Amino acid sequence: MDFSIPPYVIDLINKIAKDEKFENHSISTESGSDIDGFQSLIFKITITGLRNNHEDKLCLICKIPSLNIARRKQFHSDITFDCELFFYENVFPYFETFQRERGVHSDDGFFAFPKCYGLIRDEKSLGDHAIVMDNLNEKCYYMLDKANDIDFDHSILVLKELGKLHAVSFAIRDQEPEKFKQFMERTSLFHYEVNNSTGAKFLQKAHYDRAIRSLDPSELDLIRKMESLKLTYVDLINQVKTTTTCEPFGVLIHGDCWINNLLYRGSSKPSNVCLIDWQLSQFGSPAIDVACFLFCSLSPQLRNEHFDQFMNIYYGTLESTLRKLGSDPTKLFTFDNLRDQMRQFSKYVMYLAPIMIGIMTSDMTKVPSFDEVTRRMDLLTNDPTADVTLDDAFEENDAYKHRMSNLIRDMDRLGYW
Repeated sequence: MDFSIPPYVIDLINKIAKDEKFENHSISTESGSDIDGFQSLIFKITITGLRNNHEDKLCLICKIPSLNIARRKQFHSDITFDCELFFYENVFPYFETFQRERGVHSDDGFFAFPKCYGLIRDEKSLGDHAIVMDNLNEKCYYMLDKANDIDFDHSILVLKELGKLHAVSFAIRDQEPEKFKQFMERTSLFHYEVNNSTGAKFLQKAHYDRAIRSLDPSELDLIRKMESLKLTYVDLINQVKTTTTCEPFGVLIHGDCWINNLLYRGSSKPSNVCLIDWQLSQFGSPAIDVACFLFCSLSPQLRNEHFDQFMNIYYGTLESTLRKLGSDPTKLFTFDNLRDQMRQFSKYVMYLAPIMIGIMTSDMTKVPSFDEVTRRMDLLTNDPTADVTLDDAFEENDAYKHRMSNLIRDMDRLGYW
């Protein structure tokens, strides 16, 4: 992928090199991915030079909004990027301080996010934003192949970290209510505009049509429910995202917890997991994170065999972490509350899943580029009758049909939508 580092990023890297005590440093860069995402562009950056009188290097990842202005507008990238900036600049530093003041450190608390070395928040429209963080690949972290099923050991690591994440948020809400109110108010406003793009609605319709085709034609009730959802999914999102609906159990959530946003460490058996890509982070029900992971990342077989066990692992970690932080889980969030929240908020998965499973089961080199998809979305935004299709954005293969159809059936069987 052709790329060039914007000058404002170079300025930030030079500042980081100075802050990290490098002398006579040099900077090398390369693309961070062969395929960039909907919202962002990733660079790998290495600072090399003298530090403490020894040759040293610092390996970093720099994330900036897409350089495609049309894509930034269609997907409201500046809103979501601002969300991630807020978490790295404000939420995570407070999480660290809050936990350590209560004697909770890395093994027992939530620290599963990359270290941030510097960021830029540009207030102007389509501004020059950037986040520079630790390159965890250089510390033996790896991303699982999205084409393969996540196993039990990798799954429980994620559920434990989600339990810790939500526990810290519940504890801050309990012990520092004014601070939590600031976080809640700031993160509640991020995503109202994101789902109202005309082009995004055309793309979502194509995702729902593909999901419907994954079902057997005889499954008329499920097909009717999906056809209805295709017309009303914005209402579903607004219902789930409204701040009052999850109360009094609202916390700060990742909002996009699936295989592509997880980095693991450990060779024969995973020992750690780090959650990346916090652009959909928000105030909401903890059930959104749990449901997103269980339904969008796991195979139907693993999910059904261990569903109750996974729920207990998540809640057990949340409960024990809350106690370590000095709060009482029986007063804040019980297991019965979790089950109620799962019934009420897992429906959000029905918005995310057609996109996530499409990405997981597609060879992304064989589908249209995101820039091409954006071009078509722009055409449809300007002329809804334009002769263009978004139906080929992802592959429609047996793997997609198996995962998507079973997800729909499982959600229906559990009464989650």
